Formats: sequence, structure tokens, C-alpha cells
Amino acid sequence: MNIFRNSFIDVVEKTICITPEESLLALKEGYISSIEILESGIVIYIVTNKDFLRLLSIKLLAEDNPDEETLEDLSKEFTNLITGRAKVLLQEKGRSFTISTPTFYHDKIMENYNNGVHFHIDDAHCSIFMRGA
Repeated sequence: MNIFRNSFIDVVEKTICITPEESLLALKEGYISSIEILESGIVIYIVTNKDFLRLLSIKLLAEDNPDEETLEDLSKEFTNLITGRAKVLLQEKGRSFTISTPTFYHDKIMENYNNGVHFHIDDAHCSIFMRGA
């Protein structure tokens, strides 16, 4: 889980130039995208609230009023960025993994996960959950 924590912080700092703070608040519902690590069956879920995706939209797209389709696309792309960065961090240590394409979930609440790490930037919240193996 630590590799995804480090990846999240790195991606946020490099893409929107803000350092996220760790939080005790587990965000279990909102915009949820996942990627499966194919070799192990582990699934990584990224859960964001609308404020977090709006912040990404403002910083990355210069769009301050994104529609639902844009928010869903941002959710999937952000999950890709975090997982891709985690792959690079592991490759630097001589390890690797293969990932699926991101899946977006409507009206899902996170349950039955092994562990998680949570972040916020003011009212913008994001949680990363791991399920499996």
C-alpha cells in the first residue's frame, strides 16, 4: 500500500503543484475507479469526491464547471496516473506488474477492502483502497 501512497503524493504534487495531507477520513463513496493488478488479482480502488475532481479539472483542464462525463474521465485518468507512477516506482526497485484498464463504478460504496490510505486538500478528499491477496 505504501507504494500507492507515495505514488499518489508524487502525482498530485507534480500535476497540480499542491501537497495533499493525509487524513483519517475514509471516503467510501463518490467517484470510484479501479485497476486490477493482473498477476496477483489485487484491485486498487481510487475514491474521490466531486471537489477533488473539480480541483483536478481546474488545474489540468482549466475547466471550472466540468460535466459528469468529464468527471468520470478524470476519475479514470487519475487512477491511471497513480497506478502508472506506482509501476515506475516498483520498476526502480527491480519489480513490475501488469494492470487492467480502469473501470468506473456508478453508485458503489467501498466495502470488504484489506486496507486504505486517505488524503485531502481542503474539502477535496480522496481515498485509495486495496482488495485481494
